[in-house]
Amino acid sequence: AFSSCPKLASIIFPQSLKTIGDEAFRLCPVISSVIIPKSLEKIGACAFGECGVKSYSVDSANPNFTAVNGVLYNKDKTVLYLYPSASTAVSFSVPAGVKEIGEYAFWYAEKLSNISVPSSVVKVGKEAFEFSTWLENKADGVIYAGSALYKYKGDVPDNTTVTINDGTVGITEEAFLGQGGIYKISFPDSLKYIGKNALERTEWLIEKPHGIV
Repeated sequence: AFSSCPKLASIIFPQSLKTIGDEAFRLCPVISSVIIPKSLEKIGACAFGECGVKSYSVDSANPNFTAVNGVLYNKDKTVLYLYPSASTAVSFSVPAGVKEIGEYAFWYAEKLSNISVPSSVVKVGKEAFEFSTWLENKADGVIYAGSALYKYKGDVPDNTTVTINDGTVGITEEAFLGQGGIYKISFPDSLKYIGKNALERTEWLIEKPHGIV
């Protein structure tokens, strides 16, 4: 709706607003703060992507969201939805008790070189850490966040066997997408969740008989 508005500096949401759509304010670089109204129920994917947001805050009467030190969570703080990507902080610790990190949560967090993720995190959304300094600083290979496997960074060499760490509970959507070099994957007994297209176009999946995975 307001995507790519380079001069849009502030937003006042109506108190009746229930949904902010996907990419609604993407590429609005001078928006520095977002105040979530009491009525809001849903925020779409990448709604504030590549903005200049330094803090999120929430009307105390909102039953769905809360903010702590500028970071947006669900009300009981088990889901971290959005980190303010323009924050100048260089480190951040995801609170113990958070179970899920949302899609695009740390997108373009370019100052953030250190993110501590507790083992309570078992699910990480698509592209949650893309374009963050934390991810850029990681060596190529399997990247974990808490008890979730986030992705394989870089290109997998041909005929590679990937052994997923014991204790891993979830694999993020598209984690190994297009990594044709993966010939074999060893899954731990702890694994409970595999995201959409996580293994798509890997040699491991291509070699499986149709209907048997």
